Amino acid sequence: MPARSGTFFLFMKSIIANIFLITYLFTSVQLSELFKLPMLAEHFIEHQQAKPQISLWEFLCLHYAHGEVMDHDFDQDMKLPFKSHSGCGCSTLSFFEPIPHFDLSRINLFPTGKTEKNFGHQSHFIPKFSSSIWQPPKIA
Repeated sequence: MPARSGTFFLFMKSIIANIFLITYLFTSVQLSELFKLPMLAEHFIEHQQAKPQISLWEFLCLHYAHGEVMDHDFDQDMKLPFKSHSGCGCSTLSFFEPIPHFDLSRINLFPTGKTEKNFGHQSHFIPKFSSSIWQPPKIA
């Protein structure tokens, strides 16, 4: 019985991972434009009915290679995939490097009052008298 439950949880983890992946791809990577492919086929058929000798390559060049052409079917052209921006999407990829070795014995949980010098700190930029109570008089 434990072997079956282990495979079931593995199966469920893969299903959930796939759902998250598909949700991410369709929301942030503009994969949702693929839903407009039937509109592309419909529009190509309309162009073939108007001009029977047009090839698919000529159709794609006409609609994608020459920028936005303001013609009689401009509204239909803007419904084609990857022709208009439905939303501003931003994709980020974060990479977190794992800590190669984590040693709890080096963490000082109870400080002894002994301080270590920080050689990266440049204290010569701050005048020594600015933290002192005895400062020179200031001109108003």
